[in-house]
Amino acid sequence: MLYNIWHLINVQKNNTNMTKNCHGNNVILDNELHLWHINLLAFLELDKQDLILDLNEKKRKNRYIFKKHQLRYGACRKLLKIILGSYLNKPAKDIIIETTANGKPYLSAKPFYFNLSHSDDYMFLGICKNFDVGVDIECLKKRNFIGLAKHSFSKQESIAVRDALDDDLEQIFYKIWCQKEAFIKLDGRGLQYPLKDFSVNPIAQGDLLNLKDGEQNDYLLKTYLSAPGLFAAYCVKNSSIKVEVKFFDYIH
Repeated sequence: MLYNIWHLINVQKNNTNMTKNCHGNNVILDNELHLWHINLLAFLELDKQDLILDLNEKKRKNRYIFKKHQLRYGACRKLLKIILGSYLNKPAKDIIIETTANGKPYLSAKPFYFNLSHSDDYMFLGICKNFDVGVDIECLKKRNFIGLAKHSFSKQESIAVRDALDDDLEQIFYKIWCQKEAFIKLDGRGLQYPLKDFSVNPIAQGDLLNLKDGEQNDYLLKTYLSAPGLFAAYCVKNSSIKVEVKFFDYIH
């Protein structure tokens, strides 16, 4: 049974200092990908004493200069640990998140794979049981789309942006951007995998990935509008079983 996010938060609140046993956990099947879309504005005052955050997370939060950025980071990190705790049947405070040398977060025991992205007031979380995942979310903003594409995209993608009609330019740029980010976050090498070295589908929702010579294209890659003005993408390794995607939306 999958619980409403407010139920998960209330379970934590009802335990002393948010550290005791967490009852009622989310269930994820072997072939499922769970995608959580959350508007952080409703959760900025969550756990005001930062009991859920560990020392390093508190330090990182306090490195942000502006209060709104501190609150966004804190809410995002706390919700991540609350949600992961609901799958692991553990208190959020006891969830330990580590990072690879390239900065990719993971659970040390690896009972689940997850990936997190946030943009402005929104967070996007992907969770899988038996396969890794990369996700990205982007709030649509006016940018120098053609210049950015020329600098960061493959030749094929840059041409698609350059040749786009004015009404389509923003969406084509963000479709490409989100897919590329989701893929490199899954891959785990970050920008050590150069953005120009692979191409995604600038028109359809995804499923096309031209990789460097010799690399096998066995990825499921999708992008879509998760809400007006908000693009999201996810990427998983294709497997012998069909991936079932379940959405948990707390955007509005």
